[in-house]
Amino acid sequence: MQIFINMEYPYKQFYCEENIYKFLQLTKDDVYESYALFVTNENKNILVENHQFDGWDYHVIGLIKNKKDDGYTIIDFDSNLGREQEFISYIEKHFTDEESNPQFRVVPYDILMDKFKTDRSHMTIEELGTPAWDKLHNETNLFTHFLNLQKDIEGTSLYNKKELIHTYGK
Repeated sequence: MQIFINMEYPYKQFYCEENIYKFLQLTKDDVYESYALFVTNENKNILVENHQFDGWDYHVIGLIKNKKDDGYTIIDFDSNLGREQEFISYIEKHFTDEESNPQFRVVPYDILMDKFKTDRSHMTIEELGTPAWDKLHNETNLFTHFLNLQKDIEGTSLYNKKELIHTYGK
């Protein structure tokens, strides 16, 4: 069920982590469980198919579940298949290269709102421009610890593709 498809949200190309942060912030209520999925791998080079750009060092997408329904929905503003997609379909169509070995850190809404901080210093190409909104918390890039696959972060979970589907594909 696509419920967010016709709504407008802040968006800036190449700022997936901030796009999802803003989306989750605007859609938070008691009806939905909300998460950010930080996707990367050991080599910081993941293949995301059916996408505006297929190679990333990381990508961030939203994971939403209506508490009254059984299924999860993925929100990805950069997908060529639509920004709102059923969970399993999205994972299977966007992460087909098993050798890329994507790892997914699931970050619950409250932890994201509390721990996500960026000064945008990781964005080194000036031609990309910046989002229309102010920096989020205007502090050192603390969001990059979500990409550290060796670090255990309280309240978050790290999965490979098969584990992620098993856990959230119900």
